[in-house]
Amino acid sequence: MARKKKVQVWLYRCTDDGLSYLLLKRPTDWHSGEAWQPVTGGVKKGEAPLAGARREVAEETGLTELGDALDTELACLFAKKEKKYQEYIFAFSADQGEVELSSEHAAYAWLDYEVAMSRMHYAANRAGMAAVHALLNQPAWSRDRSRDYYQAAKTVRK
Repeated sequence: MARKKKVQVWLYRCTDDGLSYLLLKRPTDWHSGEAWQPVTGGVKKGEAPLAGARREVAEETGLTELGDALDTELACLFAKKEKKYQEYIFAFSADQGEVELSSEHAAYAWLDYEVAMSRMHYAANRAGMAAVHALLNQPAWSRDRSRDYYQAAKTVRK
């Protein structure tokens, strides 16, 4: 069975106190109950995961002016109700604009890492946030070097 493609998108802002991450709160009548999470959603047929990530951000938050994408090159694999999913993890800086929630969410908050981690319901979201936070807190030269190493290792494996 083919895996359905999804995206998990972390929006962050740099503040004087450090990084803040956007969490969205699902309404209590949502199928998963009241839960805090990042932007998430399905990738449409024929759509690249990065394009799906930008579309979902615009649909769920109204934010369209985003910084460059941080592609973690990671994906969470999970199954739910006999369906299999592959959820790609991205992050964007979102220093401009105000959040305008879609009907999918009841509230939002910009939170520091520790508070955001404590509010999230899903393990896959906590894992995605931990990966994004670790990448964002590496020096830029280290991110570039690890990405070059990853690309070289991927080429050798072919």
